[in-house]
Amino acid sequence: MEKKSKKSIKAANFLETKKFYSSGVHCLYYAVYQKMISVLSISYSYKEQRNLFKGENSHNKFIKEICLLIKQEQRDSFKNGVDFLKRMRCKADYNDKDINKQTYSKCKDITLMILNILTNDI
Repeated sequence: MEKKSKKSIKAANFLETKKFYSSGVHCLYYAVYQKMISVLSISYSYKEQRNLFKGENSHNKFIKEICLLIKQEQRDSFKNGVDFLKRMRCKADYNDKDINKQTYSKCKDITLMILNILTNDI
């Protein structure tokens, strides 16, 4: 999933050059989600992850599990950032209005901050 996360970032960057900001936000969110799966694979196999999170919203459960692993001083930044990205991803995917460049840029900055936390603060 680490490779998929990096590919999702590359896809978001490409979509940004084409001004497809809504699709770019989708890719940014999933880059974070894929990185979370990768981080959790240290503790749980992918099969164990599926069984552990069965019957629950896997996205919310992954966020809760990751919060337990992150250094205390980074938890609020991580949680707030992921919650914002999740809202923007839903808006990008399900709202008739497109995401604008400013919102995309904010999502990109938050994504990079979260990926940094997932890489360095666990």
